Amino acid sequence: MCSRAGLLLLIIFATVGGSAGTARADAASSAAQRGAPRTRLDVPAEPLDRALRDLGRQAHVNISYEPSAVAGLIAPAVKGDLRVDRALMLMLSGTGLRAVSIDERTIQIVAVESSASGPTAHDALKPIQQPAPSRDASDLEEITVTGTHIRGTVDTPSPTLVFTRADIDATGANSIQQFLQNLPQNVGGVSENTIAAVTTGGKTNNNVNASSPNLRGLGAEATLVLVNGHRVASGNTDASFVDISMIPLTAVERVEIVTDGASAIYGSDAVGGVVNIILRKHFDGEETRAQVGSVTEGAMHDVQIGQTAGRDWISGSALLTYQYSDQTSLSAASRDYLKNVTSPFALLPEEVQHAAFANFDQHVATDLDLHGDAAYSHRSTYLQSSQTSAFGYQSSAEPSSIDGYGISMGATARLPRDNVLNVEGTYSESDTQTGAFYSPSPALAYLEKVKSAIVSLDANLDGVLAALPAGSVRYALGGQFRRESFGQKFLIPTTEDPFDPRRTVGAAYVEAHVPLVGPRAAGTDQPVLELTLADRDEHYSDFGSSNNPQAGFVWKPLGNFLLRGTYGTSFRAPLLSQLDPIPSEVAPIPGFLLNLPPNDNFLAVEGGNPNLGPEKARVWTFGLELTPGDVPGPAGKLTVYHIDFSNRISDPGTIVNISDLFTDAQFLGPSIVNLHPTAGQLQQLYAAPTLYNPFNLPPSQIHAIYDSRFRNLTFQRTSGLDFSLSYKVNVRDVRIDTGVDGTYVFDFDNQFAAGAPVDLLNTAFNPLKLRMRGHALATRGPLSGGFYLNFANAYTDNNVFPFAHISSWTTVDAVLSYEFQQTAQPLSGSSLALGVINVADRAPPYVSTPLTQGITFDGINASALGRFVSLRLQKRW
Repeated sequence: MCSRAGLLLLIIFATVGGSAGTARADAASSAAQRGAPRTRLDVPAEPLDRALRDLGRQAHVNISYEPSAVAGLIAPAVKGDLRVDRALMLMLSGTGLRAVSIDERTIQIVAVESSASGPTAHDALKPIQQPAPSRDASDLEEITVTGTHIRGTVDTPSPTLVFTRADIDATGANSIQQFLQNLPQNVGGVSENTIAAVTTGGKTNNNVNASSPNLRGLGAEATLVLVNGHRVASGNTDASFVDISMIPLTAVERVEIVTDGASAIYGSDAVGGVVNIILRKHFDGEETRAQVGSVTEGAMHDVQIGQTAGRDWISGSALLTYQYSDQTSLSAASRDYLKNVTSPFALLPEEVQHAAFANFDQHVATDLDLHGDAAYSHRSTYLQSSQTSAFGYQSSAEPSSIDGYGISMGATARLPRDNVLNVEGTYSESDTQTGAFYSPSPALAYLEKVKSAIVSLDANLDGVLAALPAGSVRYALGGQFRRESFGQKFLIPTTEDPFDPRRTVGAAYVEAHVPLVGPRAAGTDQPVLELTLADRDEHYSDFGSSNNPQAGFVWKPLGNFLLRGTYGTSFRAPLLSQLDPIPSEVAPIPGFLLNLPPNDNFLAVEGGNPNLGPEKARVWTFGLELTPGDVPGPAGKLTVYHIDFSNRISDPGTIVNISDLFTDAQFLGPSIVNLHPTAGQLQQLYAAPTLYNPFNLPPSQIHAIYDSRFRNLTFQRTSGLDFSLSYKVNVRDVRIDTGVDGTYVFDFDNQFAAGAPVDLLNTAFNPLKLRMRGHALATRGPLSGGFYLNFANAYTDNNVFPFAHISSWTTVDAVLSYEFQQTAQPLSGSSLALGVINVADRAPPYVSTPLTQGITFDGINASALGRFVSLRLQKRW
């Protein structure tokens, strides 16, 4: 490898002398120049000759090679905003080939020990073009597939979706949550900051205007959210989900989503799937990003400003990014279909956010790299609402603030026999403060502080275990030690609850990829048929252990046709906030309040349960995939999934009609409705510090206990079909990309205790049978644009009698962007993008359910945002 001084002399020689003359540095030599141009690339894992043709077409360069030199080689997937030289380095790593620049627009692929036609000026950059050992670990990390700990995996048996930041920007979305809202596999819930529980039919517990994905509609807590592959502290006032709105889009490199149970790989919470948010690294230069957006009906607007600076050198890189965003509230008064809503009432809150992220990686010794990242985000929100009832007019103002911290440090060591050991330590914390002011009395009604934290140490070893006739058996094994804590304190009103839960988690896992039928062609290690096995055992200090195996396969009967499948178990541990042994409320209720006989007084108990066990799931998937051949053309994916989710933790109060409490007592059982409480049981509950007894009922007048504390109570079953069809074609100089993605749900049942299952599919505030998102995009040179079509089918409001019809909802989004290609400042490296969400300003379908605030739309399956127009300017310096 050249020294830096020698490299500088060679660059000068290439600039002023030699055969290159004054030719500009092209794709192969731009690696040495800070701020070199990058191209949006999307090259799938495929044979190397095909990958080189796709790369040349997308980057508008000529790449020449001898067919025999690349025969049988497979290139990994390369996606994102990358320099062409870096894309080639990733593709050619380990092949014995390198890239040599011939002229301004031509690159030749040659063997490492040979030269294209003798030494040239462009050969000055050979040390950067060749896969340098000091960067192997970083390069592998960039193309690691979520859903496995084994490096070099091209295809996983679990269905996986990958979206780069360019993909997100191309939709016109201004945040991760806004992008995920249109993902067919994601079921509303808290995917957008539509925070009023009334807009979601009470199906979400979102007290701080947060956002989180909800894959398969099983609840945000059943979707595992990772950042750079590691866990982060959960937010909300009960620490029930990771708040993705705390992650600035400026810092995002890509989002990878596994739509399969993955507890065998990652442990708890990975039931509906995994969302892994990969943050940027290996950025060289500066980038400024500014975006402003506004609804066309109403006063809500959003402003974002971001700045990124990075340096990428031969042995490492460093990056720092910051984003500021300011969103004003969206008033219900600006929506004419919400005429009965009492003002003021905000559908979206006021919000101000500051977020910063930094990372580094450095080669420090032979076969040893260090890496780390740190993040901080502060978000403050303010929400107003009001209602008129029999008790008169009341309005509320609910401010909240959240601070998120995270730091991770790790080391990667390359060992003999292609083994790599990675050790990483992580600390993550989420601090929340929320309160409420009520009028006509403006006093602060309550003030709550919550802190959630995770400390973890992870170790992973992977490499080649053995050689079989069909190929190498690759493995990964590792372990994790994690400490979780949760703290909650009510400052107003002051309560005395010593509950301060903490627990430790120890985990060990193993994975193996076993080739059963070897590759078709020599020179590639991608088998035709591969078996995958994984198992993870976790021990919790509070409830015990959970073991979760998974088996899968990947079969490629034809070169461009693939079959995959998995079967395994997953689980979700109870939240620390759900384990409080002290009831959150004990209230003696006189029967006359519910039109019950005078003697039917009962004691209502709410709160946590220290005896909760884990929720358990059995998940299987089966899918097929068709990729294009040697030329652009049709592609498709089809995946069937099935999830049986048992021992779900529920609050009986969300299921039981309290007016029918005594009638349904036999069905509910004595653990929920105790018709014969003992004096000792009553005395113990009356002694709780949370007793609220406004009617002064003594224990002697209580005839039943209604215990609605959390318990493992329900069973859910869902199955369905994900599908994706696309067609890409080049017509003259225009690249056309069309396609549709969708999810068709077969069933979504919920069963309470020993009762009959209830079909919730296609009903208000629940998953719909069919959701689709289509696109038609075109690119010609620096100009690109197109449309996205979003469809949600008609369904039923079963909360009224007779049942009411809810119409289907179709919206169209439009995007248009232009990349300035001038080589001179100030427009060089700039792009301008216009996005319009809901072009026709379609109102959400009418829902007749009589909600208290007069909200007549389903906030899980529709949005009241309306037409939203945004303009984004981005410049690389």
